Amino acid sequence: MKYLVIGHGAAAVGAIEGIRSADRSGEITVVGDEPGPVFSRPLLAHYLAGEVSLEAMACRPPDFYRRYRVESLLGRRAVDLDWQEQGVTLDDGRVLTYDRLLLATGSVTTFPRIPGAALEGVYGFWKLAEAQALARELEGHRNLPAAVVGGGLVGVQAAYGLARAGARVTIIEAMPHLLGRILDATAAHLAEELLAQDGIQVLCGRAIKAIEGRNGHATAVILDDGSTLPARLVVKATGVAPNLDLVRKAPLKTNRGLLVNSFFQTSLSSVYAAGDVAETYDVTQGRPAVNANWPNAYRQGWLAGLNMAGKAAPYEGSLAMTSLVIRRVPFISLGLVNPAQEGFQVKTRANPNACLYRKLVFRDDRLKGAILVGDVEHAGLLQTLIKEQASVGLIKDAILEEKHPFYRFVRARRQMSVEGEKLAWKESHSLPERYEKRFNEASWTEREYDLRPWDGSLPAGTAQPAAQPEGGG
Repeated sequence: MKYLVIGHGAAAVGAIEGIRSADRSGEITVVGDEPGPVFSRPLLAHYLAGEVSLEAMACRPPDFYRRYRVESLLGRRAVDLDWQEQGVTLDDGRVLTYDRLLLATGSVTTFPRIPGAALEGVYGFWKLAEAQALARELEGHRNLPAAVVGGGLVGVQAAYGLARAGARVTIIEAMPHLLGRILDATAAHLAEELLAQDGIQVLCGRAIKAIEGRNGHATAVILDDGSTLPARLVVKATGVAPNLDLVRKAPLKTNRGLLVNSFFQTSLSSVYAAGDVAETYDVTQGRPAVNANWPNAYRQGWLAGLNMAGKAAPYEGSLAMTSLVIRRVPFISLGLVNPAQEGFQVKTRANPNACLYRKLVFRDDRLKGAILVGDVEHAGLLQTLIKEQASVGLIKDAILEEKHPFYRFVRARRQMSVEGEKLAWKESHSLPERYEKRFNEASWTEREYDLRPWDGSLPAGTAQPAAQPEGGG
């Protein structure tokens, strides 16, 4: 069997490992336009900030492709798909044939067509080369004015990296508040206040209409009200979209991304898709959607690899989820957080003075979404409840404040998942005994009272959020 993987990110890594778990002898070839090993894209901001090295960004060890017996064609781009002959043409003219093809081409950045977008000093923030170019621009310069156009996750991460590298940063966001796809106005306001403590200015409800330059290099951005903002660096972060360039001539069904079934097959049975380019069933919306994030991409790639190798593994569905940290304050967004339709019930709890906020979104006694700021305990359990779409009607009123019925529910789930399970030792272990889990009743404790400052004030002796930033990630 000949497997061809187009793409070089989390979905590709998952697919390689999935294929090899089911097929030890098949030929695997991976094509990726990034020249080096697979790296963690969420760490780009920390790389620009000088906090992590290139080696630390690697998702797998240098010998990954050798150990998994993969032919890696890196720094190459697939330019044409011949779906009838089952071949893919690369930018150097080579044609690769396949029995099973995985499209894991990910996302590409989008940016409005405005004057000056091609000037030097104008960059995206999606590829390693772009982060490296920004780092070179900042070498030896302090307080270099920089404008980040777009206040989504990529924009906030870019702003953090630039600020930590010494730039004077302004975020320009057309929507009323930052991170509009993953936070509501209350949580976004907390994020904006934290960014301001790092010297990052935020302009919301504004857009740019042009980029000015001198001698071929950017010098300023012109806003939609005609005002001018100095900017020697401009980062394009207005959004990303599934990368469908390779398949535009092929008879593959698309919506926003490539439509796939629960086994990641596209409308062509020998062609699969996973990761940011694929549109999979969203468990909270009850319809296909693109949920572009690293954990989703890896799991989809893994399952797609199993299915390509003939081991049927249906996908349970995707879930929108995002996490970032700003000045040591964690933000987590899960599922539907800003429902536009009627019929949803929203419960919130907040203490802005302590950077604490919690929002839960319900519909028909099922948890559909959550925002957690500052206190992210039980985020994993909430994610599970959203993904399983389990009925929480009996404890719905107790989840927000973590009252006694919620803890009884948590305890019952943990006991059910732990007690009485007998597991055989792995083959590598020499002991033949079986291991039996037991739920330790004596060690189970519940929070008798809540020490976290949800009463609207900071507890005595508590400082404002820590001054050392960790940035987005």
